[in-house]
Amino acid sequence: MNLFEQPTTPVEPNRLRLLRARRRVSQLRLALATGIHPTRLWRLENGLRVPTSVERSALVAYFCVPAGEIWPEGECIREAVQ
Repeated sequence: MNLFEQPTTPVEPNRLRLLRARRRVSQLRLALATGIHPTRLWRLENGLRVPTSVERSALVAYFCVPAGEIWPEGECIREAVQ
């Protein structure tokens, strides 16, 4: 994957967005709580970026769920290039 390629398998429907909506958490609140920039969070939710291991850990810790609930096994296994 080069620097300009988009992820090839975005999650449909977006599990991160659905989880956030079920918990009634705004994008801004989630961004502030996890340390992820709001624009970056929007891009993660819309499948435009692949989360780094730090972002994944922050989101899993915030929601207290296994990583597989947000990202099915086999997805997002590579590190995002910053």
